[in-house]
Amino acid sequence: MKLIYTIFLILTLLVVQNASAKIIEEQIKTAVKVKNVYGREIEREVISHVIRDSNAKSPILIYNHGRGDTSRSATAPNFISRFSQSRFFLEYGFAIVSPTRIGYGVTGGQDLEDNDGQRFSYETAQLGSEQVLKVIDHLKEFDWADTSNVIVLGISVGGMVAMHLATSKRENIKLVINFAGGAGGDPVRRPGQPTRSDLVAKTFDRLGKENIHFTHWFYSINDKYWGEQYPKEWFSSFEKGGGKGKFYSLPAINPDGDVVGNILHLWRDDMIQIIESLGYRKTVGQNSLINDFTKVPFLRDTGRDAYKVFLDKGSPRAFAINEFGFFGWAWGANAKERALENCNKRMPNTCRLYAVDDEVIWNNK
Repeated sequence: MKLIYTIFLILTLLVVQNASAKIIEEQIKTAVKVKNVYGREIEREVISHVIRDSNAKSPILIYNHGRGDTSRSATAPNFISRFSQSRFFLEYGFAIVSPTRIGYGVTGGQDLEDNDGQRFSYETAQLGSEQVLKVIDHLKEFDWADTSNVIVLGISVGGMVAMHLATSKRENIKLVINFAGGAGGDPVRRPGQPTRSDLVAKTFDRLGKENIHFTHWFYSINDKYWGEQYPKEWFSSFEKGGGKGKFYSLPAINPDGDVVGNILHLWRDDMIQIIESLGYRKTVGQNSLINDFTKVPFLRDTGRDAYKVFLDKGSPRAFAINEFGFFGWAWGANAKERALENCNKRMPNTCRLYAVDDEVIWNNK
């Protein structure tokens, strides 16, 4: 299922082990008034989940969720703090703001994104865009938000919302990232064969005609919603319409649950180049070490491949190694204990922890 998340009704704190400041998770509520595709006025408080550095005025990453059954539940778990994108962008000093659009999760209300078989795919993307712009305006009231610096990222249907935001004339939007954006996919009944892809192509053509901000498109070659060819056709329609962007064809992923936006090692290097070309630099020094698999001692190719998978998991997580090239890792409850247990299976009592959560703890002694 696409990257879909909803928001807990609680406020939590995350302590970043390798930084002097705490990372705060909180919610903000924004009064929003929009008209649905039939012209009916809808009013709702849009609830956004925020992850930010408590000590810094931060540029903003707007994180647009996708669509699916689990996104309808107000009690569904909050995924965002566990995902690779969050860690990556926090390292660059961004405050991550994730609006839960009307019709989803804790925001609730009428489903505004039922696009009638893609007939309204442009209009529903526009409705999402309007809500996000109101959230961005609301952020001006918060001292921690640098609203002159905004990056927009979207997943699946949220990618369509992001692409509509790329038509905004607002100069504070510096970059638009589309992770596997599209509409009409059904990975169970029609894997790789979205319904009315021609209408989605027309939507992207229109978005191309209206495009202002440069866009980056990331798709896996075996995307279970869209397949390999349809995203390329959509990008071609976007370019023919006059849109500006770059398409990244990423390697195959596990079709049974992986989401390309959450497989950090597939897009990390490209994203670093994109982000740093705009002048952003990492603000958390040690975190950059954990993402460098070449720095893990003793590992052979199999171990390095496993470490890349480990990096794609959220906290709690742990990776253990020994000097003979054996390794073990775990994600979830009791991660440290299980990582050591997995590593010690071949050579008991020889393994030590290399990394825990977002910190390299190996001291080479």
